[in-house]
Amino acid sequence: MDNLTHSLIGVTLGRSMRSTSAARSRAAIWTAVIGNNFPDLDFLQSGLNGRFLSEGTMSYLLHHRGYSHTLVFAAIATPLIAWIGSFLGRDSKNWKSMVPLAFISLCLHMAADFLNNYGVHPFFPFNKNWFYGDTLFIVEPLLWFSLLPLAFLQLRNFIGRMIFLGAYAVVWGMIWLGPFFDLTFQLGLSAFGIFWLVWQYRSKTPMPAWVGLIGVISSFSAIHHKTHAKLTHEFENGIRSEASEKLVDLVLTVSPGNPACWNAWWVSVNAKKEMIARYGNWSWTPQFQAAATCHTQTTDSWAAPVRRPELEIKNGKLTEAQSRTDLAILGEYRGLLSEAEALAKKDCAFRQLLHFARIPFWDLNAQPPLAGDLRYDHGPKMSWAKVILGDPTQCLSNPPNWTPPNPLFVQMVDQ
Repeated sequence: MDNLTHSLIGVTLGRSMRSTSAARSRAAIWTAVIGNNFPDLDFLQSGLNGRFLSEGTMSYLLHHRGYSHTLVFAAIATPLIAWIGSFLGRDSKNWKSMVPLAFISLCLHMAADFLNNYGVHPFFPFNKNWFYGDTLFIVEPLLWFSLLPLAFLQLRNFIGRMIFLGAYAVVWGMIWLGPFFDLTFQLGLSAFGIFWLVWQYRSKTPMPAWVGLIGVISSFSAIHHKTHAKLTHEFENGIRSEASEKLVDLVLTVSPGNPACWNAWWVSVNAKKEMIARYGNWSWTPQFQAAATCHTQTTDSWAAPVRRPELEIKNGKLTEAQSRTDLAILGEYRGLLSEAEALAKKDCAFRQLLHFARIPFWDLNAQPPLAGDLRYDHGPKMSWAKVILGDPTQCLSNPPNWTPPNPLFVQMVDQ
């Protein structure tokens, strides 16, 4: 989740605390805001490994949402967050009263990050698995519209108000100038934003913010479960090309502000021991937006050797050969697991990548040879979710031992 949303959740939580003085009210807001952002300081872990903020490094891949996004870390960091929040609120003598709020704020950060398809592993070291919500896009304008009015209307600091006013400008620009929405959804989102601003202005309490926060998450979650069931059914009854194919994972991403439009990766394995990853879109409202033009990538969007169906897509646009408007299969990647196993034995970068990659790809014919995660393969250039094969300088001496999120590769990293 983006840090503005984390901060807005913190403001809403802090404003909801009953306080006996202005100092304690300030302390509550500071504690909640800091607690809702503090785990993201894990980017410093990359610096401690000598790879500060550099792209394409194993350090960032394995340490982001790492140890700082665990319940153990939350328990350790809680007293510090409570003291810092109380100090900034000029109520440091009562810092112990902020301890429960600090712990709740740290947990809310993990819960918000869980909602995306990046994943968290909050129960480490007792459980090393990744957990994914696949429910919200990392930036969700409906959450901004729900939470921004409370922060903007109740802040008395000029700089703070200008920051939140700028955030309002960004979300309006995303809706009306961005590529995600047609006119129907632009008008619907705009009406939602205006309604919540007016309601918050008249309410003077955090209730509209909580209703928006819980309502948006609940609605998207319900539609996610419906979409997951529908696309699993579609895989079993038409998407797979062989009866032997078994679905391993279904990775979903919803369009921001549009719960009717979903992007999917169907990850399967066949009798030939090939991992097959198919990329496509699903639209619950094809009468407004066809699946092929909904949350899609362009023809040159992958570094991985992804094959695009020529009869369905031409130059990134829907053709007459596409028989359905609610479902579009836009790309397919295949990789032999025997090849991946051999690569994992000899290449530490690929082996360590498997601890992160939910949909790993590898291309030995690329120049240079590449591997990465298809979730975040958004172009042919190197980026933070790709590694160069055969380069041992990318490998960490003591990498986190997260369980590989793709079960097809678990045994490969244990060899």
